[in-house]
Amino acid sequence: MQLSKRRLARTLVAVGLAVAAFAGCDEVTTRTPNQPPDTFITSSSPRDSTRVVHHVEVLWSGGDLDGTIDHWEYFLLAHPRAATQIEQLQIVPPAANDPGWKRVEQARVLFAALADTLRADPRGDIGRGEFDRWSSFFVRAVDNEGGVDPTPDYRTFFAYTLAPRLDLVKPAVTGAVASVPRTFVMNWNGVDSIGGSFGTQSPKEVRWVLLPATLDGGGQPIGFPAALYDLPESAWSAWIGWAAMDSLGRQSVFRDLVPPGAFTHNVFALQARDDAGAITPKFDAATPNSNNYATLRIDGTLSVGPRFAVRAREIPATSWFFDGIGAPGFVAASTSDTLTLSWDTPGTQHYGANPGESRYGWNITDQNDDQMWTEWSFVRSATPRQHAASQRFYLQNRDSIGQVTTAVIEFTFTVP
Repeated sequence: MQLSKRRLARTLVAVGLAVAAFAGCDEVTTRTPNQPPDTFITSSSPRDSTRVVHHVEVLWSGGDLDGTIDHWEYFLLAHPRAATQIEQLQIVPPAANDPGWKRVEQARVLFAALADTLRADPRGDIGRGEFDRWSSFFVRAVDNEGGVDPTPDYRTFFAYTLAPRLDLVKPAVTGAVASVPRTFVMNWNGVDSIGGSFGTQSPKEVRWVLLPATLDGGGQPIGFPAALYDLPESAWSAWIGWAAMDSLGRQSVFRDLVPPGAFTHNVFALQARDDAGAITPKFDAATPNSNNYATLRIDGTLSVGPRFAVRAREIPATSWFFDGIGAPGFVAASTSDTLTLSWDTPGTQHYGANPGESRYGWNITDQNDDQMWTEWSFVRSATPRQHAASQRFYLQNRDSIGQVTTAVIEFTFTVP
C-alpha cells in the first residue's frame, strides 16, 4: 500500500531526525519532538460526495511513527439546509479545540446524520417525500502523548430519509367525526422508514395539537387541514419521546374539556420526528394507516368512565348495565339462596382508554375503606355467595387512566 504524501513527508522527517541524532551522538542528547499521528478513512459508506441513507457507518485507520494511537475523535458537521449541491458548501475543518469533537475507542462509528429538509411544499405533491441534507464527517487520531492529527481526514455526503408515518386509532374514526365524552384518550401508531433497504424503526418523538373547529354542512372542519400547516411552534405540545414512560409518546389524555351537558367540535393533529430530524410533512384525515388528524365532537352529555353489565347465573334472563361513572344502582329479586355473579370486561374503547382491574365486596358500609373490598385483579367474577336475606353487592371497574365506575345491586331473597 502506498503512503500518502503527508505520511511520506512525516516518514522522511522522522528518518532525518534519527540520522541527525546518530551523527551527533557525542553531543548532549535532546528530546525529539513528538510527531503527530496520521488518520485516513478506509473503505466505507459514504464515499466522498455521494448520496446515502442517513444511518451512516464510517471506518478508518491510522498510525503514529514515534508512538501509539491512544484513541480517536470525530466531528459531524451539518451544512446549511439551503445547500443542494456540493459546490455550494464551504468545507472547513472544525477548530482543534472545538467542544464538538467526540471521543471513541474503536476505529469505526455508526451514527444518524441530519436529513431534515423537504425540498417541496407539503401542501402539494411531495413525491416520495424524501428529506435530505449535506454533512461532513471529520476524524482524527490522538496519540499516547496527547498529540492530535492536525489534518483530520473527512468525507462529505448527502444524507436522505423518509419522515415518520402516523395513524390515529381509537377513538378516532378515519374520515369521519368521532364523538367522545369530556374525558378521553387519543391513541396512535407510527413507523419510521430509515430509507433504502434498511427497514423501519420507531419514530424518535411526537407532538400534538388540539384546536377548536367549526363544521360545514358535510361534517368537515372548515379551514382544515390548511390551518395546520400555518401553526406556530408555540401552538404545539412539547416534543415527547416515543418511548416515554406510561406510553405518553403514543397517547394523550384529556380530562373534563367541557362542562356536563355542553359540547364542542375540535381537530386533533399529530406529527412525529425521527433521528434525522425529519418531521411528518402532511396532514391526512381520510387515508387508513396515514390519518394523522381527526375531527372530534367532545360531548358533555355522554357518560364518562368504564361501562359494563353484571349477570347472575341464578337469574339468567336478567343483566344489569352500568353506563359509566355515576350510573344508578338496581334492586333485584332472587329465589335462589346462592348468588354467582360475573361481569363483562369493561367497555372503554369509545373514549380511547384500556380496561383495567376489578374489585368487589358485599354489604360495604364505607367505600373508601380498602379492607372491605377484594384486591384489584383482572378476574371478572365473584365467589358464589350464600344468602337468605337481602344482600348488597358492590363492584368497581377502573380503566387505564384511573377512572372508576361503581356498581351497586341490592338482592332480595324471595322464598320460592
